[in-house]
Amino acid sequence: MSDFRSSLVSFETRGSYLDLIKRLSSCDNYVSISENPYYGKVNSNGDIVYLSEKFLASLPTKEKKSIYALNFVVDAFKDFKSYYLKAINTGIVKDDVLRQVINPVKGWQSVHELYGNSIQGLYYTLINSYLQRGDRTQQAYPDNFDEFMSALSSLFSKAGKNVNLSRSSFILSPSCPISTTGLVIELAPQNQTNKTSQQAIAFFTSSNYDFYLRALKKYGFMVDINYPSRIIADIGSPAMQKYMSRYDLTMENLFDKYFYKAKDYDYDLIKVYLTQFYNNYAGDYPLKQNVTKAGKVSAQKYSLEYVPTAGLKPIPVSTLKVVCEKTLKDVIRRQKLTQQQMDTLYNDAYWISYYPQMMNFEMDNPLNSHRIKKVVKNSQDLYKTLGIDAAKSYINSIFKTLRFPVDMQVSTTLQTTTVLTSTTSSDTIGPSTSGGSTSGGSSGGSSGGGGY
Repeated sequence: MSDFRSSLVSFETRGSYLDLIKRLSSCDNYVSISENPYYGKVNSNGDIVYLSEKFLASLPTKEKKSIYALNFVVDAFKDFKSYYLKAINTGIVKDDVLRQVINPVKGWQSVHELYGNSIQGLYYTLINSYLQRGDRTQQAYPDNFDEFMSALSSLFSKAGKNVNLSRSSFILSPSCPISTTGLVIELAPQNQTNKTSQQAIAFFTSSNYDFYLRALKKYGFMVDINYPSRIIADIGSPAMQKYMSRYDLTMENLFDKYFYKAKDYDYDLIKVYLTQFYNNYAGDYPLKQNVTKAGKVSAQKYSLEYVPTAGLKPIPVSTLKVVCEKTLKDVIRRQKLTQQQMDTLYNDAYWISYYPQMMNFEMDNPLNSHRIKKVVKNSQDLYKTLGIDAAKSYINSIFKTLRFPVDMQVSTTLQTTTVLTSTTSSDTIGPSTSGGSTSGGSSGGSSGGGGY
């Protein structure tokens, strides 16, 4: 086994490493999270989702703090733990490394908390690194909301997909871990080195590794090939579906019952956060000092002066004379947006034009200026004729198609790798007149809600 360990550590190519690991067991319940980054985050229709926290349950653990996962995942893990304990007590599992995996150390993470931290970080980056830095952008120190939005649009356009203002964008970003889905349990702390995880090596070289994989598969779990103590509920497996059925869940209705659609709240969140950004900015930096030079340089065409070479007779000489030059300092006070301004100047008519531009920024500008103008125009027309919900539905459908082209199969299982791509659509970007409402959340409870 020492030769194997040496070989494992020495592997430099990803493909060779994975091939070697897979040969260790005839069990096929491996998954690479890095190759399946959207599992539990996207439903079969291509909608980005996040779970309703009211369906979480507490995992059995020795930890003082509570660790959570979705209720049917907890049920499956409890049965796995009972089965595994019997194997330990009967001497089937003897390896110390694999005796510790019955105690979870980490589970669900709140997408709301992570998203909130991301929004706060985005605000401080925008303000402190750019808008209060005249050496970073020509649009620094905006005086009012219009200048503020113009400056942000310029920055967002350049930053592209590095901006995660909407919750949809955040969920699909590397900043949002798979643990937010409630489908993941970690059974031992992760211990990474620059190359292969030492913990992974200990797992892979254990005499009980094959039993560990088979026991997990028996109860509907997959194993992260890069982090073997991280297990993921495989909602496509018959074993896990048995536990799902206790709650009247199937693969077809799981995301409708237990998850919200992020698109239902993206518009409102962008509107709320950008307004808050400006009002916070006006509160943090209420005064702006403009420095100007007062007075002028006066050109007098002629003055009588004695020129030594011309004798004593004065002759007219052109001169320049400075008249009353001084420095003036003008202080501007930034004003927060009032509710009246929000209702009149910056209402839905304003934001429905900005929303598609923001979505385009976040996806790294897949639509050029000509095509985004068409989307904005169509959005305005729908808003005027059918209302705000129809306009939002149209915009969401455009960018959903850009994320998931119509000829692309979206899988909710771990067996199929799903990669989001952009596609070049036709210049004809027509509005949908379905008028479907997007103001409410999908079914699945209220805890953690769709709120902000």
